[in-house]
Amino acid sequence: MKSEEYHSDPFQWSEDDEEVEHEQLLNDYRRKQQVPINAGDLESNDKRQMKKIHSLSKKYDLNRQPIFHQQNKGAGEKLCCCIVQNQDLNRREIRKYYQFSEDLVQFYDEKNSQHEAHLKQYYLDNFRTYDRGQNIPDNLISDEWTKIGFQGKNPRTDFRGGGILGLQSLRYFTQNYNEIYQEMINDKTETFFTAITGINIAHSILTYLYMNKNEVANQVKKLRAGRKQFKTFAKLNARSKQTFFELHAFVFIRTFQHWKVEYEKSKPRMPNFYEVQDLAKKEMHDLLSNTELNDVKSVIKRNNQIASEKYK
Repeated sequence: MKSEEYHSDPFQWSEDDEEVEHEQLLNDYRRKQQVPINAGDLESNDKRQMKKIHSLSKKYDLNRQPIFHQQNKGAGEKLCCCIVQNQDLNRREIRKYYQFSEDLVQFYDEKNSQHEAHLKQYYLDNFRTYDRGQNIPDNLISDEWTKIGFQGKNPRTDFRGGGILGLQSLRYFTQNYNEIYQEMINDKTETFFTAITGINIAHSILTYLYMNKNEVANQVKKLRAGRKQFKTFAKLNARSKQTFFELHAFVFIRTFQHWKVEYEKSKPRMPNFYEVQDLAKKEMHDLLSNTELNDVKSVIKRNNQIASEKYK
């Protein structure tokens, strides 16, 4: 497991990433032409990014389509791309997909100082808005975690499925959709466990996008991205690292809204969580089916719209 390698900002690709990728392509060309590369011409950050690219290249063939994406190709696309739109990924889309997976699809590791720092920040965002760093409980063990939907005093035990991506998804949602987040954690029915739900959704979406590194339950694999949906995700993800987190926000908001509706129908019984989540996940699937979706800003706009809507 990697421990310290992912970018310091988990929600943005580095600003110089495109320049470094261009340098990588140029170096590939030089190697083919047997032109020597002067390492002194590269900045230290470029070297670090190049090292990451080389590491990805060793683990994955960045010039070939992901196996699952190739296997999902239909007969029409195989025979004639002039009739059926070609959903193959370009090299940047392939690399960014694998880079996201390598950076963020990790088990939560309490020995990892960055993981612990992100958990501490999430604690501060929730419980110490005006008191930065004061009275923080030892080892972040506290009954306060149960107030926002964790199962016990130690939140680390709840990240088994979603890992560090589950935590980062919660952090992103708290920072960008705080109004509806507060509505979730203060839900008067006390039946919606916000943190656990957000972590489960992160795990469900990473499985939908074939990022899971271990076998998962059939229920979670019931709906997965087809070629069209995966191409849309890869296209948006190559442009903005926010894409996954905005899709997570979309499913999170819609799950909460569907939950409210279903609870009114079924109370005092609890709705079936997976059935409710599947409704929201199917809506995400439909959203990604729009091949004209070219920018994560469109997803952000949609999320802000649904966050302000009543439960439908």
